Amino acid sequence: MVLPVLNADICFLGLIGSCTNSSYEDMGRCASIVKQALKHGLKSKIPFNVTPGSEQVRATIERDGIVSFHNIELLGGPLRTVAM
Repeated sequence: MVLPVLNADICFLGLIGSCTNSSYEDMGRCASIVKQALKHGLKSKIPFNVTPGSEQVRATIERDGIVSFHNIELLGGPLRTVAM
């Protein structure tokens, strides 16, 4: 279920994931939210970034088709690469 963001006028940027602790499971949840939002014709009202926790997580989610780069861009946020 996709819920509306309350007080979106005070949120300037969303971040999904982190540089240290964003797991395969986290990215699966992100993908689920993106798919649900697109199914209902929603777009993000604020910019956001999706950042896998490691290069291994990024490569694995790409290989398994868990997170669609295209779907994330349709919703309004890029999938960022991991800083090395």
